[in-house]
Amino acid sequence: MSVANRRRVGLDRVAALVVFAGLVMACDTLGGASADAPAVVPPDVVSGDDFDAGQAMEHLEQLVALGPRVMGGEGAAAARSYVRAHLEGLGLEVEERTGEVDLSDSDPVDLVNLSVLIPGTAADAVGELAVATPLDTALAESFELLGANEGGSGSALLLELARALNQAPLAYPTRLIFLDGEVFEAGQHLGIQLAATDLFEHDARLLVYVHQVGDADLEIRRDLVSHRVFRDSFFHTAARLGHSASFPTQAGFDQVPGGHQLLFRHGFRQVVALSDIRYGGSEPPGDFWRTAEDNLDHVSKESLAIAGEVVLEGLRDIAAHLQRVDAHSQRPVPEVQEADGPEAEGSEPEAPEETQPENIDGTGSPREDSAEGEPRPGSAVVESPGDLSPTE
Repeated sequence: MSVANRRRVGLDRVAALVVFAGLVMACDTLGGASADAPAVVPPDVVSGDDFDAGQAMEHLEQLVALGPRVMGGEGAAAARSYVRAHLEGLGLEVEERTGEVDLSDSDPVDLVNLSVLIPGTAADAVGELAVATPLDTALAESFELLGANEGGSGSALLLELARALNQAPLAYPTRLIFLDGEVFEAGQHLGIQLAATDLFEHDARLLVYVHQVGDADLEIRRDLVSHRVFRDSFFHTAARLGHSASFPTQAGFDQVPGGHQLLFRHGFRQVVALSDIRYGGSEPPGDFWRTAEDNLDHVSKESLAIAGEVVLEGLRDIAAHLQRVDAHSQRPVPEVQEADGPEAEGSEPEAPEETQPENIDGTGSPREDSAEGEPRPGSAVVESPGDLSPTE
């Protein structure tokens, strides 16, 4: 089976996610403006292709100032207006993927993902790279959940990532997706279900799921379900940048709750989750998670800087590696010359030995072997918000 066909098999399964857990979504791609929402003004755009943590922190402060951003509410619409204004200010075209969610006990609620595609520089690049993050906050009835870390930090990172990549694009087209309804209710991940359509249509090579990256005490561990080679590439990048303390490889593994798990269970394996699931404490989910303490007091610009640099440089490393792999796979097989002399009569030439480049091809087919001491997906589950351990 070819590389392209193997990717297609996984994406065929993912396409079925538009109907899940009794929630029916009618999908359509729109380019129109969002619903009326309070005016928001993104910060002035800086120059340069490095990740600017000051810009990211300003985005985070603006999002938190909008208050709770629950799916279907005014805050969510305001957040989309803010994201749209920044991305369009960069000269990028913003797409909306919309759906309708039937909550049974109320009128249907609109679900709206925003995405932007930053073109790649290589004319022969195959497929896209994608980065997704929740834009919404969870529903909290008894207090104001601002979602500085959950729903805010990943969105702030992607907004600054868009600016940096627009200045210096990757070889591959890069799609940034802001997910609505992703943290609305534990385990359902409505935003990633809607985004699955884009992954299917655009032949994604990799989806990076960025979530909860603003904790002032940042510690992102290796996710057990993530594609091993892609995941480890980000951690190697972190070590190269001097950020091993925030991306430790000696601390064991996490099973990060998130929409990437849903994709994994439906056959789309080329996913990587980067998330600190210990927000305020040493055990997940942490004392600040989904409480009134998820505010600007417990996130930091320094953490955004570390996470942003690792994501940006990690994507650059992976894109460069995929280019080498693709170049190798497209290299023509040399013709085998017939041997002179009688020994060639009645014999067939041996086919050249097939070689495999380094263990990364973007097909989503995980290696059968595991790193030394690494448990296989599903064999160990940590205590975490929304247990989504694989069932297969």
